[in-house]
Parts: sequence; structure tokens; C-alpha cells
Amino acid sequence: MALIIAYESDTRRLQRAIEIGWDDSRPDDVAFSFPSEAKKGDRVLYYVGGKFQYFFGQTTVTSNWRTGQSGPWKGLPYLRTSGL
Repeated sequence: MALIIAYESDTRRLQRAIEIGWDDSRPDDVAFSFPSEAKKGDRVLYYVGGKFQYFFGQTTVTSNWRTGQSGPWKGLPYLRTSGL
């Protein structure tokens, strides 16, 4: 188990994610990127860069990297977390 930092520098994207309820149906709308080394069981700290620069929350990674099989995520890697 490792401690990783999920990073977002676009404060507008973060604000939009908060307002619409963390919709992850399209890759372009997802706030926070994860390092490629992240894996199941890792603890995550969410960090907002850009204008504000603060830690936003924490969670745990609940899956290893997967590749989307259909829809907007087809062919793209993603992780699941226990929530923010």
C-alpha cells in the first residue's frame, strides 16, 4: 500500500465536478488524474493546484487499472476508488 497524490490544476473543472456531482461518464469531465503507479489498496490524497493549492480529500483505490470496453471510456485506462 502506498500513498499517492491525485492532482487537478484546473479549478474550473473541479468546481464543475462539485456542482454536477462527480459525473465520470465522460473522460473529459473527470477531475483529478492519478499517477500510473497507482494500484488497488493505495491511499489517495486529492490535491488542487493552480490558483488555490490545497488538499481536497482522501480515498482508497479499490481496483487495479482497467481499460474501458465501450462508450466514451473505450480503450482508456481508469481506476475505481471508494469515493471522495
